[in-house]
Amino acid sequence: MSPRSAVPSRSKRRLLLAGLLVAPLIALASPPASPDWVQLSTDQQTALAPLSRDWDRFSPAKKQQMLNLVDDYQALDPAGRQRLQARLKGWSELTPQQQDEARANWKRLQALPPDERAAAYDRLRTLSSPHH
Repeated sequence: MSPRSAVPSRSKRRLLLAGLLVAPLIALASPPASPDWVQLSTDQQTALAPLSRDWDRFSPAKKQQMLNLVDDYQALDPAGRQRLQARLKGWSELTPQQQDEARANWKRLQALPPDERAAAYDRLRTLSSPHH
């Protein structure tokens, strides 16, 4: 191998230089795939406040799932925001075993025929209403 063949061609050098210049810009423009709590925006922290204690232990997929709620949260009226945060708080207070049980119940509920599912929702609403 001659010393000349070890030197990249001019077009390869330009491509390499362009990549080195653009890569940091892409990294700055892309949010981290698994941001720590302190890396979240103020709006994200406000919406997800009930999860702050456990946030840094969440998997990257769970964090992204929760971050997807932020846009929904922003679109809600104050009462809707309060309901969402109360649900997040309630969920965060469940043990992992209780969360697994809730997920299994949700899957069973979703597997019901539509009329049975609607009746089950009505029963749940009745049980969870403050006047019950």
